[in-house]
Amino acid sequence: MVTTGATGHFRIPRHHRDAQDLELIADPIGSPYVMRSGLIQVGAGQTIRWTVHQNAAVRSLIIW
Repeated sequence: MVTTGATGHFRIPRHHRDAQDLELIADPIGSPYVMRSGLIQVGAGQTIRWTVHQNAAVRSLIIW
């Protein structure tokens, strides 16, 4: 859980690291909207930065 204006860091569990596709989901408490990253492919050691704004139409996804 991440509060408004904060940053959260999460590690993908080892048993999910071999998955071909990954999807991030943000489900704001008290909001009828759910935001999805879409299917992404991430390799071991890579980092994902997903920025979600209050306006659901404004978000960015960076993988490196």
